[in-house]
Amino acid sequence: MSSQSRHTFLDLFRGLFVLLMIEGHLIRTVLDGFSQSLTLFQLHEILHGITAPGFLFTSGFALAIASHRKRNELQSLSPLLFQRLWRGLALVLLGYILHVPYWSLTKTLTASTAEQWNALVAFGVLQLIGTVILLVRLLFYLIRDDRLFLGVLSLLFLSAVYLTPMMWDSAVTGSLNEFLRAAVSGSSGSPFPIFPFAGFFIAGTVVSWLFLDQVGVRGERWFMQMLALAGVVCTVAGIAGDLLPISLFGKSDFWYTGPSYFWIRLGILLLLMSSFWFLEHLHSQAPDVLPFNPHWISTLGRESYFVYIVHLFVIFGWLVNPFTNLRVYFGGQLTWIPALALAVALIAALVVLSSAWHGLKKEHPPVVQGLIAWFWITTSYYIVFNPF
Repeated sequence: MSSQSRHTFLDLFRGLFVLLMIEGHLIRTVLDGFSQSLTLFQLHEILHGITAPGFLFTSGFALAIASHRKRNELQSLSPLLFQRLWRGLALVLLGYILHVPYWSLTKTLTASTAEQWNALVAFGVLQLIGTVILLVRLLFYLIRDDRLFLGVLSLLFLSAVYLTPMMWDSAVTGSLNEFLRAAVSGSSGSPFPIFPFAGFFIAGTVVSWLFLDQVGVRGERWFMQMLALAGVVCTVAGIAGDLLPISLFGKSDFWYTGPSYFWIRLGILLLLMSSFWFLEHLHSQAPDVLPFNPHWISTLGRESYFVYIVHLFVIFGWLVNPFTNLRVYFGGQLTWIPALALAVALIAALVVLSSAWHGLKKEHPPVVQGLIAWFWITTSYYIVFNPF
């Protein structure tokens, strides 16, 4: 495969998790109480236990590819390095801005209710991704040897997996600043704390780095076969670990802090990624067998951050549309059939928007840069300088 089409499987893989993310957030928001009490909804939630890890894993995978391509610039004090560091910091800031309850920092600090404040300090997926991007970028700049770099990342990965039970213990993190406590632990309500979710992002980075290093030596097929085998091993190890009569890493909850559940989800991700590669390879070798190439899913994958932010506005609203969003219109009111129909309509609209955004980035990059700059300038001005 050419270098241009070489990573199509990654866009498709990432696009799948974007689809699941949109559907999952919408269904949880609009489905009525009775429908959520049914077994179907419980199965739905089990399936979506892999959505966020998959989104994080593919984000880490993509970061490694971008770093490989620009190695010389990213390992020197170049404009590109500072640009990429800003992107990470911007994601962290954006994650907090999307939960600011008022168009005023002063009012937010002095008049927020307990619920609003908890929502603000909670560590979300944007803060998590931005923080790990900053960490990996800085490590890549400081550590020039690939083996040492991967060794440090692997150590951080294992820490994210096995220190989670301890970091979720309020006796350990209770004395931390509330922002820092929310960042490292989910015990205070953070949906995506560093422990354990940074582990999925770092795992994607390490797997991608190994993939890029090995394809020229042993070939992509060999690597993907080994990746599938690793997926089986991780899944079996996770199941076996849960069956042990004792906990080797302290008291943990299987669904939230348990290392076993982490390994099971990681194993499934490795199996899925290798499967997507083989499907893409089959299509390239025999297009008559798989004649349909869902480019729209690839576009969702390439523009995953854009889609993520827009779908939050549409479903949950923000300062600009607190009363004109799907949660206000349909929250907790729909049964399964109309809820799924609404999900299909929303996905179709986001496909069109992501395609338009992708085309605008490709054909008119200065326009996109101007729109992004306008967002940051106007949002920062109103939030910082509004007195109350």
